[in-house]
Amino acid sequence: MPETKEQKSVTIIQETAIPAKIARRPSYSDMFDSFSWLLSTCVLFTWYNAIGELASRRGLDYAWVFDAWTYNFDRSVPLVPSFVFVYIAVYAMPAAFLACTVYKYGYDMGIVRRFFVTQMAMIVMAFCFYYAFPTKTDLITDPLTGEIDIDISSTWIHRLNYRFIHQGISMWVASPSMHTPHSWAIAMDFTMLALPGKRAAQALALLTLFSTILCKPHGPPHLLQGAILAYLVHVYLSRKMFAGKYLEGTYNFRLLLAVAVPVAFHLIGQYLAKISGWHIDIPVMLGFDHRIPGGFKLGLYGF
Repeated sequence: MPETKEQKSVTIIQETAIPAKIARRPSYSDMFDSFSWLLSTCVLFTWYNAIGELASRRGLDYAWVFDAWTYNFDRSVPLVPSFVFVYIAVYAMPAAFLACTVYKYGYDMGIVRRFFVTQMAMIVMAFCFYYAFPTKTDLITDPLTGEIDIDISSTWIHRLNYRFIHQGISMWVASPSMHTPHSWAIAMDFTMLALPGKRAAQALALLTLFSTILCKPHGPPHLLQGAILAYLVHVYLSRKMFAGKYLEGTYNFRLLLAVAVPVAFHLIGQYLAKISGWHIDIPVMLGFDHRIPGGFKLGLYGF
């Protein structure tokens, strides 16, 4: 059978990428630049709690539109805390993509830049949705008593599930699920570039659908929204950027930008935390902050 238009596009993308064994020798600048793209994307992501809290101040709640029709089902789904490990693994996918890209293609900065630009674009699109359509989601609290009615402490896995997925998370950042578009968009990029580990990425994306339900942060509508976001970003941004070989070449002042951009993103995040009143940042998430009850407890909070 003849190739479809989409298959031809993927073939062209794979054929135009340069294998690592014949790519130019990497420089320390390439390594630092790549790390900066990864760090900048991570820091940008940490804005989400503040964005959600700012959205909540608009006095709107679209839960009746997105969540009402599955709420009883969502509440009845049993907690399976072991799926927290799948949830955690998704956070490693951008770094895994970078490592597998370097392994196969070397430090091809065009690939690195295009990937992280699309990831940042997807994050910003989700932020815009949070703000435009504020949706409060709480699937672990009894609406009548106001008390948490799932197991959050009987085993270390239950405690990890609560701390990592629920503690320190705004209730206004569930719709859409960020885990779904990230895992699916990255898995599609793994496939598009025929990277080693693509089957593992695809499996993780599939398992993420179960983890986001069974760990109780999301309902099915959030996953559908995330899947739509992943598809739109992959088809209309990622594929076009890779096919057009955008962001190739060497840029002036790139090392300066590699330092300035993550710092700027962090400062913007601090400002958003100040005006939102939601003081969740990287030190807090790791437990190095006096604002956590008890003070300076190493852990994972609110990722």
